[in-house]
Amino acid sequence: MTHDLHRPELSTADVVACVPGLSVELFKQWQNRGHIVPLHGEGPGKGRRRLYAPIDAIQTATIFELQRQGIIVSKAPFVWQLVNLRLIQLAHPMPGARGEQMMLLYINPANGELVHRVVYDTDDDTDDGAGLDRDDAPDVCVIFRTDRFIRRVLDRVKAVLADEPVPQQPDPTAGAESPAEFLRIYDTDAQGRRVFTGLTWLESAEFAALNASDDPTAEERLRRAVLSDKHHEARNRRIAAEIAARHDD
Repeated sequence: MTHDLHRPELSTADVVACVPGLSVELFKQWQNRGHIVPLHGEGPGKGRRRLYAPIDAIQTATIFELQRQGIIVSKAPFVWQLVNLRLIQLAHPMPGARGEQMMLLYINPANGELVHRVVYDTDDDTDDGAGLDRDDAPDVCVIFRTDRFIRRVLDRVKAVLADEPVPQQPDPTAGAESPAEFLRIYDTDAQGRRVFTGLTWLESAEFAALNASDDPTAEERLRRAVLSDKHHEARNRRIAAEIAARHDD
């Protein structure tokens, strides 16, 4: 890292620009509540513009991204302290430094506290910090790619200071399928209309109406079961055919 992280050179608007999706109002609210603590303490006084350091942008981006991924804001400052520690390590690298750092974040089921494990992006099983597949690694967690995250925020800081277009926040849904897509619930008929897989346009409308009924008659329940069986059999055939096609490739 060559940029001076502690020099006050960013306005409020600059910091917000470094965190796409964040509003000025939320940024100020988080400061008022102590979720974000700027490096240079209180503001400069009435009538003077407050300036923030790049490290404040990284802190703000950390809080924002964790909140965006479902971690409540009150727990996020703990993670920021870990990111800040990593910034110190990157500024003063030691001999034999490991590779790219990541953190596994998960909730302690006994007390609800957010806990972490530091791991490194390496295949060396002899490294004590490595191993997402270790037996004592959590089965369900949030993976925070610390080093990559820091680089991305600094790229946005540099763009803001150079008055250049700011790289956008990564889209967590990019390349992902919704549950409906993954389960192949819907299809398109010959007329381009969305239908339930295996059902015609009219059958799809009927099936949707039957599913929405709060008090179906015995006849309606039977009809719904018939359409449901037809739909699920078609879905299973489609998924099996796609798996077989991938294997053939």
